[in-house]
Amino acid sequence: MITQREKDDTKTTKELPEEFRIRLADYLESRAVSIEQASTERHIELLGDVEEELTIVRSVADQHQAVVRRISEELKNPKALIDDYRLFGKQFATTAVVKRLSLRDAIDGILFLKSEMLQAIADGDFLLEISSADLKSLMDFIGTRTDVLFAELAVSYHRNFTEVLQGELTHRERQNRQKDLFIRIASHEIRTPLATALALCELEELQGAQEGHTAKTTHPSFAEIRVSLNLINRHLSQLLDMSLLEDDKIGIKKEHTELPELLQRIKLSFERVRKDSTILFTHPTQLPITTDPDKVDQIISNLLHNAAKYSPRGSTIELSLTKKGADALIAVTDSGKGIPEENLETIFDPYARLSSNDPAIEGLGLGLYICRTLARALGGTLTVKSTVNSGSTFTLTLPLNAEALVV
Repeated sequence: MITQREKDDTKTTKELPEEFRIRLADYLESRAVSIEQASTERHIELLGDVEEELTIVRSVADQHQAVVRRISEELKNPKALIDDYRLFGKQFATTAVVKRLSLRDAIDGILFLKSEMLQAIADGDFLLEISSADLKSLMDFIGTRTDVLFAELAVSYHRNFTEVLQGELTHRERQNRQKDLFIRIASHEIRTPLATALALCELEELQGAQEGHTAKTTHPSFAEIRVSLNLINRHLSQLLDMSLLEDDKIGIKKEHTELPELLQRIKLSFERVRKDSTILFTHPTQLPITTDPDKVDQIISNLLHNAAKYSPRGSTIELSLTKKGADALIAVTDSGKGIPEENLETIFDPYARLSSNDPAIEGLGLGLYICRTLARALGGTLTVKSTVNSGSTFTLTLPLNAEALVV
């Protein structure tokens, strides 16, 4: 259905002298290529003359040439075809989004097209040949067409951009789900043989001890294998935790816990794996807390592992538990090389490595980042104090009864 405005626009075109319309249409038709070239140069100026962006420039210029030819045709045979310009606007918007052209540059392209058409008309001395009334009709005609293009471009660009963005987000979510599933399956498949190998190593060590020989003298290889397998298991757990943290899928399960008992179990478990380390544990008789014991175990075990890794072999690690107000403070102190002051915060960044220039120290640089994230999820904090060449103290502060946050 033709609207009143479209009828008025058609009438405006017909009011222009026929001879003038025909000459103008032929002239614009002949100038279409040069206007396209001007558009190309303008967008090269905006986007930069690089190979990847030349395809964008070419697409925009083609759209501009199509618009000029459409206007030329309508000047020769006036009729209400505003919908054609809306279609051009949608096509232009689709091209802009697909080719990654910004809305600002796309709109600039429409405005540039308008100025180039008027400049082409002025170059042909057509404006000198018509009356002021005819000039106004011509300006209204061209202005209406480019305004429709401009408006449709703005609306369609946002619509197309939203659809493309939503599609990309859906695709990324699907990829994340597939990645998460893959990591879980891979983790399970790798951990099963790992657990079997660890059990066999411990069994061989136990049999050697029962025969009256130390594992160190009788089965040195099994002890080394067990340490290496534990290291692989640790790295695997960190990668899985990192994946879950990135997807915000680590949850907190609170329960009533006696911290001294929990830390004592962690201490014994660590000493069983790291037989070359000694832990001095000081604590009150009782200190109940509402927290997630598995997450506390993960944090403290990682801190103890780091303390052993960065300390001289056979040194003593201090583990202490104290109560301060409504908080429990769990501190792990080593006698290692210490941490420079400028690194006291960066060591908590993901993939950070304090001794990145020391290949003898293993690690993925994920442990402290995961520990601090878990500490915050428990409603607490993880901080560090350190003196170079003297040692470091990492302190996990946990609220005794506060509601834990879920990550």
